[in-house]
Amino acid sequence: MKKRVATFFIGATMLLSACGESGMELSGGSSIIGESDLRFGDNTISDQDTIERYLGIVDRDNETLEDDEYARRIADHIIFVNDHDDASFFNGVSIFANDDTMVYRPFASMGPFYSINEEDVDFILNIMAELQGTNSN
Repeated sequence: MKKRVATFFIGATMLLSACGESGMELSGGSSIIGESDLRFGDNTISDQDTIERYLGIVDRDNETLEDDEYARRIADHIIFVNDHDDASFFNGVSIFANDDTMVYRPFASMGPFYSINEEDVDFILNIMAELQGTNSN
């Protein structure tokens, strides 16, 4: 039930955040340790180079993982790309982190998980820190 409520909340947030602006924009949230809720940052990223790099990471042919460990967990992070010009949700992934590794799967998908290359993990973590307002750069 909690997953359904979270999915509904996230879907409504995506829909509302796609209204009233122009261009592509990254937004997202992180889970709170020990809780089943996601905390969404107030920040968004509209830098097109950052968005293109992010989309390149999640759109490339990454290694597929069939791992039940991740399927039983709540995502550590969720990142959305909204296309305000088309007033639509463009892309979204649920991200799961373990130590130095990170995997994702398309948002609200029951399909396989995909690995994120080591060199891209820091980039994704920096995106999440910026969205949460904790990036010191």
